[in-house]
Amino acid sequence: LIEDNLLIRTAVKRTFQDTEDFQIVGEAEDATGVLSQIIELNPQFVVLDLRLKESNGLDVLLEL
Repeated sequence: LIEDNLLIRTAVKRTFQDTEDFQIVGEAEDATGVLSQIIELNPQFVVLDLRLKESNGLDVLLEL
């Protein structure tokens, strides 16, 4: 879960925690170090904010 807004990130986490089908395995507020975290955790999918404060989510998407 990559989201720079804490309130939105918390809401998204709660939404996924309310279901047994999904588990949040990692979270970040910006793109710094997120690629190595994704490689390490090997998630099945990534929830990515496209407008991050310090970076562009599209750049992260392209690197993925």
